[in-house]
Amino acid sequence: MRSSIVIWAVVQISAALIATTAAAQAPPGTIQTVPGNGAVSFGDVRIGTTATDSITAFRNGSSVGGALSGTFPAASGVFAPTTTQAFGPIAANGAAAGATRNYTFTPTAHVTSTQNLTITSNLGNAPLNLSGTGVGPIYDSTPAPGSTLDFGTVDIGDSASLNLDVTNLSTEIGSADPLTDLTLLSATFSGPDAAAFSIVGFTDGMVLSELDVANFQVVFNASAPPGLKTAVLTILTDEGAALGQAGNSFTYDLQGFAQLAAPVPEPTSLALWAIGGLGMAFAARRRRHSTSQAA
Repeated sequence: MRSSIVIWAVVQISAALIATTAAAQAPPGTIQTVPGNGAVSFGDVRIGTTATDSITAFRNGSSVGGALSGTFPAASGVFAPTTTQAFGPIAANGAAAGATRNYTFTPTAHVTSTQNLTITSNLGNAPLNLSGTGVGPIYDSTPAPGSTLDFGTVDIGDSASLNLDVTNLSTEIGSADPLTDLTLLSATFSGPDAAAFSIVGFTDGMVLSELDVANFQVVFNASAPPGLKTAVLTILTDEGAALGQAGNSFTYDLQGFAQLAAPVPEPTSLALWAIGGLGMAFAARRRRHSTSQAA
């Protein structure tokens, strides 16, 4: 009996020594991330809006090395947040027990942006690679924004018109898409003679998909008093903002000269003028004839 107890104790001690030796020989735990390789891609994001994505850091492997503790890095530029964030300690393995941090991407230009960062920890480091592409509508017009539309001289009571063609130049998606659709929110006139001008064919909220063109006519209605009439046409769009929200605006200077129309003689006046002219011509002819006879 006594010998059995001794044998059992020896077996237990041996097992413990084996387990301890095996643990000591096992590689330490490591830090892993989801998504794998730390690749956080925001994809296409409309300029003027913000996209959010996240990364999870977690412990993996043997218990050697202890619990996982580390720091998420700060981002910069079009990426955020711009501060670091500590995490841990995390004793359990697996993504479910890991630490998660959100990052954001707010593009300001039609380019692809990237930023390569590093998550540091007591069990090694892990990469964090942020990427995203800014897309959106691109406003263009003929004549160009900032141009002067000059209607010339127009008789009071008459009108003149000039063409204004607006285009969405974006080709980034290749089809109609909220990421690149251009909304023409409003067209307004301001200035001392705003009431003398109008635009034909414009509807508030009309949407231009990629490469769509809208044709408008800007009209000058000449009215009294005579003189130079000026105003500014402003077209508000959602370029540089979320779809349907106020973004960039584009202006055009307008001018036209209103003049009094030349008076048109009445028919009776014209007849009298004609008769008078004929009489004067007949009298002159008689004088010439009389002069030639006297000679």
